[in-house]
Amino acid sequence: TIAAQVEPMREVYAAVDREVGTIVDALDDVPVIVLAAHGMAWWFGAQFLLRRILVALGVTVALPDADAQGAPGGVVDRTAQRLPRWAKELLRPVRDALRPAPAATHAPPTLGVDAAASLCFPVHNGLAVGGIRLNLAGREPQGRLAAGREADEFCARLARQLLALRDERSGRALVRSVRRTADLYQGAHLGDLPDLLVEWNDDAPTGSAIVGNGAAATIRAASPELGVVEGTNTYGRTGEHRPRGFFVARGPGIAPGRMAREVSLLDFAPTFCAMLGAPLPGAEGAPIAELLAASR
Repeated sequence: TIAAQVEPMREVYAAVDREVGTIVDALDDVPVIVLAAHGMAWWFGAQFLLRRILVALGVTVALPDADAQGAPGGVVDRTAQRLPRWAKELLRPVRDALRPAPAATHAPPTLGVDAAASLCFPVHNGLAVGGIRLNLAGREPQGRLAAGREADEFCARLARQLLALRDERSGRALVRSVRRTADLYQGAHLGDLPDLLVEWNDDAPTGSAIVGNGAAATIRAASPELGVVEGTNTYGRTGEHRPRGFFVARGPGIAPGRMAREVSLLDFAPTFCAMLGAPLPGAEGAPIAELLAASR
């Protein structure tokens, strides 16, 4: 039941809160800051569909076995994850017997695509924001897109196609934004990064086929140009990070209450340094004035 799942989490949070309180009580009148650099909410998006979407749009060529998920070992592994601990242990010899023997030499991991035949291909960049790399001539071993106008027009067209995708569960956009990495970052290693960043819409949770009852685990991505691409999430994580975090501060000179403004994560390093009497010149952030009274 939901209650059975929620209560252990609440108990853990309460236990952590008590221990933090014990530490704070033992520190007398010194400033204490508890910082969560980011937030957390439900898992979302369709990163597991990105390769299939690109294949359906005709810009990526998949390897013949890229979507093979029916191998005996894989089926047993996914089934075992839904079983209680005692059953998993009982099934372990079967899982070990069905898993393929490790190769004598380990080949590099595959992305499931024929990169040389593709105009672009997905690359690992986490799950909340997908990464796409262009098969650029002069950069990739068998590049097909010319840098400059051709690549720019390709990116603009692909961005429009991705932004047109709708999640059939809700009718809402499946993709929130598509950004050029070069518009966000700079430096000598920019070419090592994905060229496009696909930010998935987090309006609706994405479930998992191996967690709970599997609700909302299947996504149908649809658009007039694409048609429909369907897939089921088998990743077991139920939550995903969010960019907004929080902090709690206590100490002499820190007024109780809630700050009327937001601060940046980049403000904390110069704040800590200012508290210690060691300014941090050139920092992108600025000291948080509301906390500095605690160090005076």
